[in-house]
Amino acid sequence: MDLLHDYVKLIHDSMKAAKAGTVLETHCANPQFADVTEMLRLNDLFCLKEDVRPAMEFRARLARIAMPGYPIDTDNDPFISRAAWMDYMRLQPKLGLPSLYTLTHMSFTTAGAEAEATRDEDWSEIRRIWTDYLAHLESRTAQV
Repeated sequence: MDLLHDYVKLIHDSMKAAKAGTVLETHCANPQFADVTEMLRLNDLFCLKEDVRPAMEFRARLARIAMPGYPIDTDNDPFISRAAWMDYMRLQPKLGLPSLYTLTHMSFTTAGAEAEATRDEDWSEIRRIWTDYLAHLESRTAQV
C-alpha cells in the first residue's frame, strides 16, 4: 500500500505543480489516500444485470464511509440496455456527480444483440436530470 501511495503521490504532486487547480480522481476509497485524492470514482459497472442500482448504491455507501465529504464520480459504463442506462442516469445525482460516457449506442449488449441506440428523448431527460442536479448544488451553496 505504501508503494502505491507513493506512486499516486508522485502523480498528484507533479500534477499540482504543473497546474494547481487540477483534480486527481482515483479509485482509492481508502483513508490512507486522503492526502492525494480529491474525487472518488465508483468504477466501471461491467455486469450483465439490468438493475445496477444495488451495486452502485453499495459502492457509493462504502466510498462515503471510507472518505466522508469527498466528491464521488458515479461512473457510467457499460450497460446491457438503454433502459438500464437511463435508470442509472436517474440515480446518479443521488450518489454523487453524474457522469456520461454513452453518446450514440450502448457499448455492451447481450450476446448477439445489436447495440441499442440512444434516443432524442433520452437527451431531453438527461438535460433535465443535470439541470436539477446543478440547481440542487447551487441551492446548497447558497445556504452555506
